[in-house]
Amino acid sequence: GTVIAMFVLPVFGLAMILPGMLTNFFAGGTAGIFGNAVGGRRGAIIGGIFHGFFITLLPALLVTIFNQMGFINATATDVDTVTAALLYAWIIGPLLKNF
Repeated sequence: GTVIAMFVLPVFGLAMILPGMLTNFFAGGTAGIFGNAVGGRRGAIIGGIFHGFFITLLPALLVTIFNQMGFINATATDVDTVTAALLYAWIIGPLLKNF
């Protein structure tokens, strides 16, 4: 999934992200285990591909957010960091500007 996303995301104008091996190994392994428990081999393959795509897509979205904040070409690859930053940029930040 990460290899597919590495070549697909730049086509849409997003940054090419090279995800960390630890994130791919541990979180991808967990996605494969849960996918196997729910859908067998098919579920493991689909879970791994979706995980790989999203673990590359989310940091690519974060690059654009960080560029707007002044951190040029910076990103993070851990899902918790990316989720917190995107929630702040898309939901919490705009709400705080209203006050």
